[in-house]
Amino acid sequence: MGRREPSRTSVRAAAISATEIIVQRAALDLDIAPEEFDALAPNIMHSPSGERLPYLEISDALPNGSGFCRHLVGDSTIPVSSLIGSILDEEGAPGREPTSSTPTT
Repeated sequence: MGRREPSRTSVRAAAISATEIIVQRAALDLDIAPEEFDALAPNIMHSPSGERLPYLEISDALPNGSGFCRHLVGDSTIPVSSLIGSILDEEGAPGREPTSSTPTT
């Protein structure tokens, strides 16, 4: 067994955290319990240019699936790309200025 490289360990930890954040946000938007999803262990995929990228996966928790993950792909009402955008652009997030149409005096 080889030595652990700190850079790879930190990327794996970040991928696990990102998966959990996506699960939490998806559960909030779908109005379900986060336990309805299983956050799977992240993997590595190779881009066409050969770059190693983390690959995040989630699945329905129930063996036959409840279909919640289907709502997060493609042309659904809540695609996963919109979830990620909403996480990054959340009003009131640290470093974000609140946007308000109400004038301040």
